[in-house]
Amino acid sequence: MGVFFGSILHWWIVSVLIGILAVPISFMIFRKSHDRGYMFSKVIGLFLIGYFSWLIGFAAFNLVTIYGVIFIIGGVSGYLFIKNKEKITREMKERTGLILITELFFLFVFLAYGLFRMYQPDIVGTEKFMDFAFMNAITRADSMPPYDPWMSGVDAAGKQLHISYYYFGYLIMAIMFKITGIAGSLAYNLAVIYTVALSALCIVGLLYNMTKNYLIGFLAAAFLLLISNLDGFIQVVSNGWSTSNFNWWTSSRIIDYPGYDITINEFPFFSFLLGDLHPHQMAIPFVLLALNTAFYFIKTDKKLLFEKTAGSLSLLAFAGLVLGGLWFLNSWDFPTYFFVTVLCILSYKYAGDDPPKEWIKDAGKAIGVILGVAVIAYLPFSLFHGSQVKGIGLVKANTQIRDYLVIFGIMLFPIMTFAVFRIANWVFAMRLQGVAGTKIKKREEFCPRCAGVIREGKKICGQCGYKITGDEMLLGGDSLPVKKSNPVAMLFIKIFADPSAPKDNRLYIFAGSAFFLALAFVVFKSIIDAPNIGIFIGIMFLLAALIMILCFTKTEHPENQFILILIFTGFFASFGCDFLRIVDT
Repeated sequence: MGVFFGSILHWWIVSVLIGILAVPISFMIFRKSHDRGYMFSKVIGLFLIGYFSWLIGFAAFNLVTIYGVIFIIGGVSGYLFIKNKEKITREMKERTGLILITELFFLFVFLAYGLFRMYQPDIVGTEKFMDFAFMNAITRADSMPPYDPWMSGVDAAGKQLHISYYYFGYLIMAIMFKITGIAGSLAYNLAVIYTVALSALCIVGLLYNMTKNYLIGFLAAAFLLLISNLDGFIQVVSNGWSTSNFNWWTSSRIIDYPGYDITINEFPFFSFLLGDLHPHQMAIPFVLLALNTAFYFIKTDKKLLFEKTAGSLSLLAFAGLVLGGLWFLNSWDFPTYFFVTVLCILSYKYAGDDPPKEWIKDAGKAIGVILGVAVIAYLPFSLFHGSQVKGIGLVKANTQIRDYLVIFGIMLFPIMTFAVFRIANWVFAMRLQGVAGTKIKKREEFCPRCAGVIREGKKICGQCGYKITGDEMLLGGDSLPVKKSNPVAMLFIKIFADPSAPKDNRLYIFAGSAFFLALAFVVFKSIIDAPNIGIFIGIMFLLAALIMILCFTKTEHPENQFILILIFTGFFASFGCDFLRIVDT
């Protein structure tokens, strides 16, 4: 136990040094966020070391090349620090408390989960052998791509057999193996601990950047690391509040229908408890980095994102590198979080004052840069990767309402509460605007942030310092600020209120009609195929449609827009599995 505890401290020190190395880079990427990128410096440093070591690894993969990459990244970081020394130093001094809380929290999670792993450190059972084999194969590789540890030699075409799997997570952990020099038998568990600690830190960082509140961030970390689905609670209640016959494994195998294979419904707490080191688990910190970047697109200054500057292009390139990294880490994460990023960029641009052609053009360019970098940066992986996917098929058996609520019930209640509240607020605002397409007379007596009275002719709130811009106003203390009418939202009102009005909005009419026809088809199909869940799915899809409209209103704050985008994506990802499936056999 003493040796393992010493290894934990050794690994933690190396991870802290990697974070310090990347602070100037993180600062320049997220210089407008509340944490100035500090909370994500550890995962950014690890990501950059992993990516460039892999890229150079096609020539040679060893400690010399890895330290060479670290030296280059350190040089870039040092250059950025010298160039922006005064600003970085000032900002970091102002955030001394944040830095202290970040490091103490990271150390706490690292040690707490390390203590937990000490009670069951054996690399035995389930798929630990596969994970361990992949990491050992990469650790011993002289170049990239690494050889397949299961199948040696060449295939029928005479090509050398390589790992045909998304192995970036294993590669990153193998690099940590090499840097620390810790034996693989200990390093495997340290990799699991490291993933847990990074995941906890990144979720706190994301929520802090959204709310500037540590407690909400810690609560989010508890949800991520400790919250299960409802199966455990149901087992205990059904057993007369006894845990004597509790089966923790069945909580990950909720959907079990006769004649079909059991589905796997793992969640982070289960995965971390089990101790396997799968791609979907190692990808969590990098998924949170991608989400923080997507949120930054909504929150950041327009000039930083869409003007042709080095800062703008660097941010877009970084987003592409991170999203492409998800393809390499856990391929199924890429379409989901690319979709989230696209919605964030579109909603951000739409909320501005540019004409439709301009914001579509600007958003298209930004999305094109991100996608281009994501594809090109990981071509070496894509060229060697042999996917088993053979196409898309239709699902024959639908999820029952009970099973869906068992899996997502804990999350569904706060999500539904928030979504319904925002929709009700939006409908209330629409009613206040009267006839569709009109505006409320501009009024600036109240501050949109604190609801304090603003003196006539003033543009800055004397109580909270908020700067009033454009047509911004507040209808009342608890009402949301209303700017211009949302053409998309107004469209759906006009369709039912005045059939002759939409003639000048044919593009919107066509898009909206197509969307609702598709929605009607999905609802109809679900009711015919599975009446017991069809109505439920229909209601959820209708709610998702309303949320989609809210994502593109000009009345929502960036934080609310981001949450609504995540809810919308989550609805379609979870219910989409009831209609479409990946054919891989």
